[in-house]
Amino acid sequence: WFDDRLAMPLFWEKMNKQVRKDGIELTSILDSRDSGVEIWRPDVRFHDASEVEYIVETIRINSSNVVFWSRHTRISLIQPKLDFRRFPGDSQSIDIRYGSYAYNQNYIK
Repeated sequence: WFDDRLAMPLFWEKMNKQVRKDGIELTSILDSRDSGVEIWRPDVRFHDASEVEYIVETIRINSSNVVFWSRHTRISLIQPKLDFRRFPGDSQSIDIRYGSYAYNQNYIK
């Protein structure tokens, strides 16, 4: 996503061209309780999850104020039992419902 509140032109002009393009990783800075740095991150909730494990989170920002956020997540879902009698010649679907933890659909576009 793009966030113009993160504009730091003086910071970026000191960086080389490749760093300005690729951005910098902020994950370790944001994980530090003493950093004082806060960047909004999505509050994704998996409605049908019985167990959620967040493994690794990555946050990058580039000189165009584009934020890249990625979170490797392992999810155990509450789903109806799958039928494997026709495996491997079958196809089955698993619905994954997700949304915001804090906001309902009236607040999210």
